[in-house]
Amino acid sequence: RILNEDWNLRPRYRYGCAQMLAGCLLLNASNSHAVLANEIEVYGWTVAVDAHCEPFGLKKGVALQTSTPKPAVVHYKDVWPSTMSAAAEGRRLAIGAQSFYALATSSVRLDVNSQGSVGAVTGNFLLLNDADSTATRIFLDRESLELGLALCQDQKAYRITNSNLHCQLRQVKTKFYDPSTFFLCRASGPLTKTHTLQPCTIFTYCNHSQSGDGHHASKLFFRICMAVLQTGNNAVLDIETVQECRRGCSNETRSIPPVIDAILGLFKSWNTTAIIDNRTISGHLEALASILSSYVSGANNAAHLIILFYYFQGLSCVIFHQKIKCQYITILLYHHHIP
Repeated sequence: RILNEDWNLRPRYRYGCAQMLAGCLLLNASNSHAVLANEIEVYGWTVAVDAHCEPFGLKKGVALQTSTPKPAVVHYKDVWPSTMSAAAEGRRLAIGAQSFYALATSSVRLDVNSQGSVGAVTGNFLLLNDADSTATRIFLDRESLELGLALCQDQKAYRITNSNLHCQLRQVKTKFYDPSTFFLCRASGPLTKTHTLQPCTIFTYCNHSQSGDGHHASKLFFRICMAVLQTGNNAVLDIETVQECRRGCSNETRSIPPVIDAILGLFKSWNTTAIIDNRTISGHLEALASILSSYVSGANNAAHLIILFYYFQGLSCVIFHQKIKCQYITILLYHHHIP
């Protein structure tokens, strides 16, 4: 029921639902493939609640693929796990409900070693047809469930946790003029709470590097998101911030400095410019975000290797006991796919 509440009336549920699903285990009973979804970010279904909602309708006479629940006999009413194979960026693992869909942005396979995925694309666990989706069971982590339920009860909820707010922003690269772009609704499971194990975004890449054009471009996005988080719709970007980022660029690329220069040209006789409802600056920021994608992808590849080290080498004993606490071990032993 909670996963299908209307977010127009209960906007706090976006935070609770994200946390409830973080760290969940998906098990395809037809082939015994199992994946732990360490990071979850949620998106509302309609423009009224989220500018980054999933598109639907017809394209060239063919219905667009969506992660909405199917009108079929399923294990969970109005909840549908699937792989979005038509996504432009690649295959995405999603859990759809009537009010939102949840995107897994970090996961690790449990039935085989050394198969993890960090970022929007999930190629290590595929649900390519209705039969796979119907056969998939979802098991929630107890700790995440309790935290998520508490968030749903918190009338003032506006984030998942109090720490590292910018790390709770989703992997968005467009529509910086809309307040929903800055929703803090990416949640971490118990095993990836530290920022070193979390997916990188345009807002956090500056934490992964100390210099270079990519670092300063990401620093600009970080400053923008902090301004919005602090002052909401009244947030402004000041010229000093942009100038600082431009001075930091070493011109190692021919793509980033010109975009920052274009942003500087918007100020003219003003020292500040609005962020929300400013489609002009948003267009430049979208171009900058697109350029940063390759930097973010490289950082995610590094995070992937760190996660695999912790899972399969450094913390194998801890992980085993964590599975017991989360009531995973009964599931895994029953299906005989974990040694």
